Amino acid sequence: MPKFKNSKRGGARVPKRLETPLRKAINFLEKNGHRYAVIGGIALSQWGVVRLTQDVDLKVLVSNLDYAGVRALLTRAFPKPARRRAPKNPFIENWLSQFAEALEKPEMLIEYKRLFETIKALT
Repeated sequence: MPKFKNSKRGGARVPKRLETPLRKAINFLEKNGHRYAVIGGIALSQWGVVRLTQDVDLKVLVSNLDYAGVRALLTRAFPKPARRRAPKNPFIENWLSQFAEALEKPEMLIEYKRLFETIKALT
């Protein structure tokens, strides 16, 4: 069973309410021979970046590109979603509606390209 240690660098702890879900996910992945990485807020906390995280984020290496098989395995093991619905991100929702509108108006696409090039030049 994996042990959660404080990182020498960050020293942050995994939030109590996320320890059990994280342990279950890691145990399942290791039992089934899947390589993985803890990412997101929990990973950042181990590097000393304080972030209020509300979930467990994992990246799973899928061998032989068997995404459907791994997805089915994970769905069987964890049938209930962690959240009923992901929180809305007004920036993305606004951007998507603007992009859809831009597809109907070529002059808007030209403006988006100009804006993109300006931002690219600044970075």
